Amino acid sequence: MKRGLKLILLILIISTIPQLSSAACTDSDGGDIRTKLGIASNESVTIADTCESIRTVNEAVCDDGSAIELLAQECPVETRCYNGRCLYFENAPCEDTDGGIEYSEYGIVTYNDDTILRDMCDPDSALLTEFYCQGGIPWSVKYVCDSLRCSNGACVDNEEDLGAEIPPDEAGFPCNADNIFWTDGYNHNIEESGIGLPVYGFVSGDGCDGAYFHLNVIDASDDSLVEDLGELNFGFDGDSLYWYNISSWVPSSEGKYYLKATVYGAGYSYEIDNSDNPIVVSGDCEPNPLPEGLECGNDPITGEPLTPGNDFDCDGVDDCRDQWLYNYGGEVDPLDGIPLGMSGCLGFWDCTNAQWSQCMKNSEGRLTRTRDITRCTLPSGSSCPIAPSNEKSCLKEQPFPVFGWLNSLTVIFMLMGYYLVRKKNL
Repeated sequence: MKRGLKLILLILIISTIPQLSSAACTDSDGGDIRTKLGIASNESVTIADTCESIRTVNEAVCDDGSAIELLAQECPVETRCYNGRCLYFENAPCEDTDGGIEYSEYGIVTYNDDTILRDMCDPDSALLTEFYCQGGIPWSVKYVCDSLRCSNGACVDNEEDLGAEIPPDEAGFPCNADNIFWTDGYNHNIEESGIGLPVYGFVSGDGCDGAYFHLNVIDASDDSLVEDLGELNFGFDGDSLYWYNISSWVPSSEGKYYLKATVYGAGYSYEIDNSDNPIVVSGDCEPNPLPEGLECGNDPITGEPLTPGNDFDCDGVDDCRDQWLYNYGGEVDPLDGIPLGMSGCLGFWDCTNAQWSQCMKNSEGRLTRTRDITRCTLPSGSSCPIAPSNEKSCLKEQPFPVFGWLNSLTVIFMLMGYYLVRKKNL
């Protein structure tokens, strides 16, 4: 009997000890190899080598364990940092079709056989960006065309024209930002939202190391500026191997709105927008009818029945039953609005330190509970791109954690007390 009781106690104690997972780290270029582009990754993050400047590369390497370190390393002599690696001049041939600095001639610089830089004009002035080769690598100089004008990458007189301007998608810029759309924050495109709900502008592209963009919200009815979302640097996503960034915006009035981004790189800039696919902001989205046999329920404070017919997050689920209360672009459960297929990923988050508040009315007059999700953490070795909700309806209560660590400790102490009492009485 005593031996069996000890075995039970041992099993319970072991079950409360956190399990440590080994998150192996790999580096595709084998470590601090500055002349190769490498991508270091472990089970929770992926980081690529990047250029901090023309002479410095940020090498992503694995430390002695599973973590990833960023080492700022100087490029070797006679090399230049490009796309996360240091290139030798002789290994990166540079050619210029106009033979050098020729302001009156349109030229194209080809570097490393895969980078094309074209002489270009500022659309709002007579400023020319002239690309040229020097020492085997490309450089640029800006030049004002004085009394002339700038047309198609060259300074010309008012009668002369070298042809139509080259469209950005054909210009061969190193940063090819070709994706711009509205998202719910979880990389799902959305076309409709409600007033007061955050939406997100998403811009991505290829080869955008060192580039950035300026993002604006535009009213589709008159192309006027609604809000300046500021400048954002492109960040690298190791899973999809593209460069991107995202900015939030909270619409305050009904209408149609689109995004406009001005992309900036070394000596070039261009604009992209999603005016052909604006977001429609509404103050009164209509929910789908409640499924047969379901009712809204009662106000948890007053006990009065809740009124159906509201759908502020425009997901089709009546807010009187909606447990998500977010503008999620993917499919949701028609009964509670929770995104389908996400319960497993969301379950990774440990939100024991993010306690739900008491039921209170939010800005839309709905009774909800809120919590500070910055207190939620992911265990080592786990990853989840979906953030836990910081707001939920008051209709559902949190389940009691039967097998939580506190309950396990309580059982252990009760068994130990029972064992000591029996031992004393024997």
